[in-house]
Amino acid sequence: MLNKKTLFVILTLPLVYIIYSFLNDDVVDITDFLYEITGNTAIFMLFATTLASVVKKVKFRKMLGLFTFFYAFLHFLVFAFLDFQFDIEEILKETTDKPFIYLGSISLIMLTILAITSFKSLFKRFSKIHKLIYVVIFLTFTHSIMSEKTISLEDLPFILFFIILVSLKIRQYKKITR
Repeated sequence: MLNKKTLFVILTLPLVYIIYSFLNDDVVDITDFLYEITGNTAIFMLFATTLASVVKKVKFRKMLGLFTFFYAFLHFLVFAFLDFQFDIEEILKETTDKPFIYLGSISLIMLTILAITSFKSLFKRFSKIHKLIYVVIFLTFTHSIMSEKTISLEDLPFILFFIILVSLKIRQYKKITR
């Protein structure tokens, strides 16, 4: 059975890969590399967190969710720091000019709210707000597709997975309300 320390190590592997790649000069375009690794990791962990939530047999959902937020926040930092050197005016202009950035920003704000309310004392009071995770998945995936300007074959499993997740959740909801 997977324990908390092992999961923590597994969830930090993308960060270790980033550091390893920098130290070995394996990175040609730092910004694109970081966008891809942090964005894909955040999306993958978002799906893993949601699957854990639907299945309800997986421990450490909170850790998965917090790491999802961590990688999404790193993705935002790449945008804010490497692309715009924290120039707030330029960041806001770019955000309003490009809808995919707007969607990513909304998604990050929602993830921030979910991360803050995931701790026991707040979760009991705000547990219903965690249903926003499905909106976050939709916004995040739309952000990803719009940034690539196309739907690729790599996107199809994620689309199918999202449809299955939502279907399972609707089925669970129907059982509860009967």
